[in-house]
Amino acid sequence: MQQLDEDERLALHVYYLQGEDVDEVKRLLNVSRSGFYRLLARGRGKIEKYIKQKEN
Repeated sequence: MQQLDEDERLALHVYYLQGEDVDEVKRLLNVSRSGFYRLLARGRGKIEKYIKQKEN
């Protein structure tokens, strides 16, 4: 998770690992709903890329 920006890491952690809802996470990060979903998508994309690199 070191490859992630702080906001991406926090969004992924709080949403997926702590189970908070979208409104709570976007309030915590002070972003819009679409901004929150962009952070999740970017973070997941970076994790996917990292995993694929490790597989090769």
